[in-house]
Amino acid sequence: MKKLISVLLCGSMVLSLAGCSKNEEETRKTKKTKKTTEDTEETEAPSDTTEESDTSSEETESTESETSAPANVFKAEESLEMIGMDYPSQYWDYTPVFDKDTETTSYMFLSIDQLYLEDGTPYDKLETSLERDFAPLIAQTEDQFKKESEVFLNNAKSGHYTDGNKVELSTAIFRSDSQIFSVAVTAAPGMQEGEFRTYNYRTEDGSTITIDDVILDRGALNALLEQYFAMPGADDDYKTWLTSIENSVIDGTLPFTLAYDGINIPVFNSGMINYDVYKIPVIGHEDIFNMEYFGKTPKYYTLYDDPNRCITWDVNGDGQMDTIKAESEYSQGTGEYGNDEIILKLEYNDFKLDSKSAGMKIYSNGLMYSMIMKTDDGFYLYCRMNAIDSFEDTYVFKIDGDKLTYVDVFMDFMGSRAMINPEAFEMFDPCDTLGTDFFTNEFSVIGNHGMPKKNYPLWTSDAGPVTAKIDIPCSKVSDIDFSKEGDVTIPAGSFVRPYLYDTDTKRLIVHIVDPDPEKSFLAELDFGSEDYVMTVNGKDVEDVFYSIMFWG
Repeated sequence: MKKLISVLLCGSMVLSLAGCSKNEEETRKTKKTKKTTEDTEETEAPSDTTEESDTSSEETESTESETSAPANVFKAEESLEMIGMDYPSQYWDYTPVFDKDTETTSYMFLSIDQLYLEDGTPYDKLETSLERDFAPLIAQTEDQFKKESEVFLNNAKSGHYTDGNKVELSTAIFRSDSQIFSVAVTAAPGMQEGEFRTYNYRTEDGSTITIDDVILDRGALNALLEQYFAMPGADDDYKTWLTSIENSVIDGTLPFTLAYDGINIPVFNSGMINYDVYKIPVIGHEDIFNMEYFGKTPKYYTLYDDPNRCITWDVNGDGQMDTIKAESEYSQGTGEYGNDEIILKLEYNDFKLDSKSAGMKIYSNGLMYSMIMKTDDGFYLYCRMNAIDSFEDTYVFKIDGDKLTYVDVFMDFMGSRAMINPEAFEMFDPCDTLGTDFFTNEFSVIGNHGMPKKNYPLWTSDAGPVTAKIDIPCSKVSDIDFSKEGDVTIPAGSFVRPYLYDTDTKRLIVHIVDPDPEKSFLAELDFGSEDYVMTVNGKDVEDVFYSIMFWG
């Protein structure tokens, strides 16, 4: 879980973002706590990922129902510790230009996920392995950004302004505990959409975990994959995907990450923008897997559903496996006013619940996936559903003895499909500041009855810059503790981007982006937000900045 000091360090990090400075490499090599208030996943926009996830899961759902727990009882123990890296920190860079003729701001954007353990963790060998494996990827990503930025700037200088591009190295962490660190690269220069490069390590000594360490019977694993994914009438692309997965099992190249109760493999890629995964469960299939890699967990943890929409785990503490299944059903013309509706259907062992009978109002378009979290007061079930206009709703249920009890619904985006720690995970929301952009914070469900609460008052954004139309009097802000350091003026023509925002007090800290990092700084604007009108120094933001864009 992040410490408060990570919030304070964030300011000093952002000042190195305005160009490829000479001290950039030295800064990056320094151990850091995860970045401020916070970030995801990731990285990619969940609105794209989630629709793909829902469709692919429905297409590949096995005809074999799993409504009861397997006979082979699986015992888990909470003996592990989290190691202080629940999701990646990020490094950003921007190469902006302004077109006076069209009054538009364009920019190249660099985003690099960084896998740094917090200071004080006793896992130097793991960090050495991460440096060895990821340094070449970081160098490749930076080189690609530099090359594309040069072309972008040269085009602008010759009067041919173009839209900028995003160059990224994105990762998702699937386990980060004292036994295993498991991570996947989900986007990098040269990678195809939906590609999934995986890295699995033993935390204590940083050694690599191979497919032969985890899979005892490759043929039996392929038979299990056929059971899950065989789909009558599938098109050639799907058949090719399934064959490629099975071939990768046989030749030992299967890209997989490790969960506490299974392995994750990439989904069928049918033009998706981002990645998603299927979890192949080990419970009930213990003859296929080396079980020493599964079952041990930290005190708090998260488990996802499998391709049959099931989660199998001992959640009521009786030593026997329980099965939880969540599905959504489209029902035509059965709503209160004869409208179509979505019904959420849940099974927990012999207990059944559907949203219509329970009087729940479901405004979503279908289930994407479900997960459970072990928290300070037991287990909660989270049903993630597609909502209108690509938003997301999460319906929360308490696993209460032998039944499920509805708690509430929340509508923030989650930063990653690989959310692992109920104490520290990212969610993000669109906020209106200098236009509409996504802002991210770290959340926890501990001590809040399964509902997310933000860990920090300030949300952070990687939004690109707009251009100042006029000189802007404001307050310079410390990059250590974000306190005001005196008056300063942002000159007209400066590139300014929203960086930190308190959604309660409306405090807005911006990053002034300059090609010379020495001229970059943080400032607090006299920002106002009332009745959907955003102001700076009492003026409408559109009178203060070029390139302001609001959604909707």
